[in-house]
Amino acid sequence: MMKRVFISVFLFSALAVALCFTDAFAMWAKTYGTTWSDGGALLPQPSGNCYAWMTAGDPSATGMRRCYLLRLDTKGAPLWTRRISIGDYDWFVPLPLSESELLITGTTKAGKDDPGDIVWAKFTVDPATGAFTPIFQKRFGGARDEDAGVLPTEDGGFLLEGSTTSYGPSESDRDILLIKVGASGGIQWAKVFHYGDNDTSAAVAEIPGGYVMTANVTADSSILAAKLDSSGEPQWAKLYGPADDTAVSAVVH
Repeated sequence: MMKRVFISVFLFSALAVALCFTDAFAMWAKTYGTTWSDGGALLPQPSGNCYAWMTAGDPSATGMRRCYLLRLDTKGAPLWTRRISIGDYDWFVPLPLSESELLITGTTKAGKDDPGDIVWAKFTVDPATGAFTPIFQKRFGGARDEDAGVLPTEDGGFLLEGSTTSYGPSESDRDILLIKVGASGGIQWAKVFHYGDNDTSAAVAEIPGGYVMTANVTADSSILAAKLDSSGEPQWAKLYGPADDTAVSAVVH
């Protein structure tokens, strides 16, 4: 039996989604969009329906961004659409934990030139109506910008891994930021790692007793590899390089 494959594409004016068989025979293809510049991705569900998230960016100089969640039926038709933004300068990504529970992570800003804070929130959602019921909503921010992706962990919580400019001497000094969050949404620990002028976490993976992390250290174009214990404390850290255009984007264990 041929497998089904979902394809989602970022466009400058819309989000294009297709459901195909592995031989590229299209079952359906849809385009969803606003009057702004849109992009997003498809989140298939076991029922055959899908969630899709979309970020709409104002193409003018305002820098405004708004985020939306769509529920699609098995033929790609929207069942409902909900805006999931806190304000007008947001970038959120939903992670379905089940058909009726969503974890949303991303950044929010009060205004175009204001600091960006990390936001994480968990909701129950009615797949039929799109009604949201909050379980928790949290945020973390400093004097400047923070951003983070999310890694679910074995204890039912998750790890926010990203970067911050709040703890260096200038806005161009970016450090690695890790925040461990428990199942109820509370922060268990937060760590900032500084190795150069512009450090960015590339990937983090959970291993027994802790985590392994890779990062790009652009001060001398080196790659960082580190092993952390369950509290985020480094057990060892190694720099590899430097070399021209050295970079890492993933970790495999």
